[in-house]
Amino acid sequence: MNSHLLYFPYINVPDTAWTYRLLLYYDTLSAIVPQEFIYDGARYEPFMAQLVNAHLVRPIDPIHHIRDHWELHRKIMAHIQLPQYQLQQKRADFASMRTLPHYQPTRISEEKFVYHVLDDLVRERLAVNLQGKFFDVEPTIAKLIMLLLTDSIAKPLQLQPVTDDSYHLGVRFSNRNNQIYSPEITERRNKLLEGIMPGPQFIELDKLLDFKMKYADLLYRFRLMAEQIATDERYDNKDFLELKIAELNLLREDLTAYMSENKFKKIMGTGLFAVTNIIGTLIGVNSLSAGLTAISAVKGSFSEITHNPEQANDVSGMKYLALVHKKL
Repeated sequence: MNSHLLYFPYINVPDTAWTYRLLLYYDTLSAIVPQEFIYDGARYEPFMAQLVNAHLVRPIDPIHHIRDHWELHRKIMAHIQLPQYQLQQKRADFASMRTLPHYQPTRISEEKFVYHVLDDLVRERLAVNLQGKFFDVEPTIAKLIMLLLTDSIAKPLQLQPVTDDSYHLGVRFSNRNNQIYSPEITERRNKLLEGIMPGPQFIELDKLLDFKMKYADLLYRFRLMAEQIATDERYDNKDFLELKIAELNLLREDLTAYMSENKFKKIMGTGLFAVTNIIGTLIGVNSLSAGLTAISAVKGSFSEITHNPEQANDVSGMKYLALVHKKL
């Protein structure tokens, strides 16, 4: 799994629980940003400015990272000439929708392109210059532009494109080795993380980067566990996934509860944490009944952990989430 992300298609990362989960789970998060935003951070929305200032989001100037700007321009202009694009109809629809009272423009900055793509689209009556360096672009070609732009940056920088916008979900990007980022795996992963990771009310952003650096090993262990679930087709079964989420939440809650100052130091200092066979059970159960049996075993196992920590195996990536609740 690629743990370095590229947010698209917008400049500002949204102030939602989805973003907090990304920041907690992945190593880095980047966003495509026009030069004028990089040089003047006051242009960002407040949450995005906070993320950039805390070095939690890396702004990427596309002008410096796209290897072949001319090829990008060629693909965009060739697409509007395809019969299936229906150029004349798109022109008429675009002009009509812009007259609607509650119309929201699809804004794209000219600073994301070298070869005046947006000026060419204006001549084709598929874009209109707005205030400053932004253009309102016909929605279907705007979507294509942002997908091509994202792909042109993600490949050379080896980043995984990610979005919370339903209009762009389900897009299959490939990395430079032509490996596909499956929407199905992404959906299972997102549902899992939504069920077990804390909401933004628990997280202090100014501490997050240092926290992730300090506990990078535990984050890696947690990801290994979570990815086994995300890549397992059995968890397309809603009930089965909900059971797994309930199990992991119980494990996290008990871990957090046992992290009193003395016990926490003992557990973390020795590097041993006694959850004998629990994680193997949580990840590998083959039926709902086996999962229910696993839940009933967790409480007793934690009692044994507390009294006999030296007898245990270090198997739990869930320590990372327990620490998130304790430290952030």
